[in-house]
Amino acid sequence: MEKTSPTRMNLLSRKSQLGLAREGADLLKHKREVLLIRFMELVKPLLEKRRRLHDEMMQAFHCLNNARAIDGRGALKSAALIREKMLSVDIHTETTWGVEIPKVEAVDGLGASFREPHSHMVSLRIFETKDRFEKVLKQILELAPLEASLKRLGSEIRKTTRRINALEGMLMPRLKDEIRFIRSTLEEREREDNFRLRRIKSKKETGKR
Repeated sequence: MEKTSPTRMNLLSRKSQLGLAREGADLLKHKREVLLIRFMELVKPLLEKRRRLHDEMMQAFHCLNNARAIDGRGALKSAALIREKMLSVDIHTETTWGVEIPKVEAVDGLGASFREPHSHMVSLRIFETKDRFEKVLKQILELAPLEASLKRLGSEIRKTTRRINALEGMLMPRLKDEIRFIRSTLEEREREDNFRLRRIKSKKETGKR
């Protein structure tokens, strides 16, 4: 422990620091509790969306294999190039205790893109394949923000826990030790001062006799 000057000013300072450390630890514990609640709220939807995405991908690839086997790769490539359109995604973030959680607000570019005027060139198998993969894409866009949110929340929970441990396991014990040291030293000085005063008083009374 670093040498601490045992003065009443330092005693008051260490007591004040200890109080602030306790308040900080309590605040961080509350923050961690809120983040944990939010984390657990997202776990179940995430697992459910993963399951649905897996099922949808299985069906999408089944449709793709059928279309490729019956209609051929050329028909698939031709259909994919008809009225090709860029996909735009509108994402915003909400903040929970300083943690930014992303959320997909809107997706533009999905939907019927070649139902006319080239419908006669595209088989129902290719239509179904397209629709299936669009569903897969929608579910990926729903899943990705949840994955990112859980990662950020988990990171912040670990960081908050480390701060709590630093306060409760290092700073607060050190401050308590310093307070005990200063208080003990001041009390010892006070006893010595009282002893000297009693001796001086006793000598004065003896001299008067």
